[in-house]
Parts: sequence; structure tokens; C-alpha cells
Amino acid sequence: MRRALCVAALLLSAAALAYVIPAFSILRRMVERRDGLRLSGLRISGTATFMDPGAREAGTALGTPADREVQADMAIFLKIPGRCRIDVSTPKGRSSSVFAQGKRRAEGAEIASVSQAVTQICPLLALRSVGEGDARSGVETHLRALGIDDRQSSLGRFDGRIVYIIGKTGPDQPQLWVYKDAFSPARILYKDRDGRWDVRFRDFGSAVTGDWFPRIVEVARGEEPLARFTALSADARPQLADNLF
Repeated sequence: MRRALCVAALLLSAAALAYVIPAFSILRRMVERRDGLRLSGLRISGTATFMDPGAREAGTALGTPADREVQADMAIFLKIPGRCRIDVSTPKGRSSSVFAQGKRRAEGAEIASVSQAVTQICPLLALRSVGEGDARSGVETHLRALGIDDRQSSLGRFDGRIVYIIGKTGPDQPQLWVYKDAFSPARILYKDRDGRWDVRFRDFGSAVTGDWFPRIVEVARGEEPLARFTALSADARPQLADNLF
């Protein structure tokens, strides 16, 4: 009898782990999580590290030629909903990427990895619901534009944690990964004319950024890491001028 009970418990546990909630429910909870933070703006300060081959592009844009690595100061601004900016700078140069109401622009020489980061940060983190379902609808529209099938969901692992994967299964499929325990975005994979991109959001809940923002954002093209943005401080009540965006 004891053995039978143990087997039954294991089967129930396995069934619970195998259950995957629908993709629309995952996105709804992700949006609710962001809404619950009650953010209207956010400023993140820290460092940007560009790795080969991203270092060459960043070095040229920032006036600091390098073959293998470039270090820069970084500031990320979110004016919620839907306006975001990333500034990276060295003593010799500055580059900014802005994403506002679905449109992206660069100030100074554009750095591809910075542009890709802001293009994913804004739709996934700088959102707020005005009416029922509108923020989730905006995320769904963004995912569909990247070719992500927002009707399919499955389970996977990222950084040792269980994640929901929205999109078709397969190593080359566009997908959004969402941390199962926190309903925060973990990773987004997609393709455009410049290649296959992988933007990763690591370490939500850190002492630096709390649940407002991941402490680390990484950008890779194909298998090559291009950039890592590391937060060193966060301000959830910044005064952000409209002309920043």
C-alpha cells in the first residue's frame, strides 16, 4: 500500500510538472506582473560590454577602436508605456537607440546590438494596461511581427529554472521564453534581415533592480555574443523629458 501511494504521488507530481498553461494565459500573467509594479518610469545606470565581433562595431561608433572588447557607460530609460532609450558612451563617443510607440531610431552611429536590445526591452517591459487586455494584445502583436506563434506553449529550462516557451518547438524557431515562477520574460529568439537574434533577460529580483528590470541583458547574433548590459543602479522615479524619446 505504501509503495502504491508513493507511485501515485510521483505520477501526480509528474503530471503537474508536465501541465502547460495556454500561451494567452502566460502572456496575461506576464502583463499583470508588470502592471502590478505600478511603474511610470525607470532609469537604469550601469555598464555595457561589447564582445568580438560586436566590439568592432561599437568601437567604431564610440570612437574607441578595439578588436576583442569595448567597455562603455550605459543608461536605459523607460517612460511607460511604450517609450524607451539606451545610451552608451565612452570619453570619445556616444550612441543612442530609441524605441517609441513601435518605431526605432538611432542618434549617432547605430550599434546593432543596442538597437536589438531596446527593440525587445520596450514591448516586453515598458508596458501598462489602459483597458482590459490591451497590453497583452500589444505583446501578441509584437510577437507575431517577429514570427512567433503565440498559440503554442511548452516547457523548457533557462539558467537552471523552468520556463514557458511560447512559439513552435525547434532550435531555430522564433520563441519567447517566460520564467515559470515569476512570469517575467527570460529570452526572445527571432530572425530579421541581419540574422538570428537572441536577447536574454537575467537576474530579475536582484538587490540592484528588484523586479523592475533584469540586472543583466545580453544580446547574441547566431551563436556569437555581441553585448552585455549590466545594471549597477536603478531609479523608479526619474524625471524624464519627452524629448528623450
